Amino acid sequence: MKTRPGDYVHALVTRALPLEIHARIGPPGQENAEIILLPDDWRWTGLRYGDALVKPGDVIYVHLAETMEGVAHRATLEQDSGAQGSLLAIDNTNGDVLAMIGGRDYALSQFNRATQSERQTGSSFQALRLHRGRRRRCKTHRHHRRRPGQIRQLHSAQL
Repeated sequence: MKTRPGDYVHALVTRALPLEIHARIGPPGQENAEIILLPDDWRWTGLRYGDALVKPGDVIYVHLAETMEGVAHRATLEQDSGAQGSLLAIDNTNGDVLAMIGGRDYALSQFNRATQSERQTGSSFQALRLHRGRRRRCKTHRHHRRRPGQIRQLHSAQL
């Protein structure tokens, strides 16, 4: 994987000193794979010393900078949420797919959430349910209470 300044990547910590964190991106022996973080690069964590923050073998998420420190690229420590998601944007007038995103980073997960997942659609149907209720002249401030066991499933054809 070719990386450039400005990329966000995972790196393997190779050495942790009080005022320096050394890490590597990519496989061993790859050129330009060494990175270095200095105290300003992890200041947001509230920890003063790098060896209190990480240890060799840890995987960290970094933002690659354009500057060099000797033979190593500078980088800043970032926080990786680990969240993945998908997006499918469709033109309602003709059904064309305008955009389809299946995840956050293909290098981390090749699973395409837009085409391969079988998840609930979440709150995307809330607008359809509200529209259906308004067509039926239901008040949006009214609460409909059902007794346990009376909840029925709505299918997309009923919306």
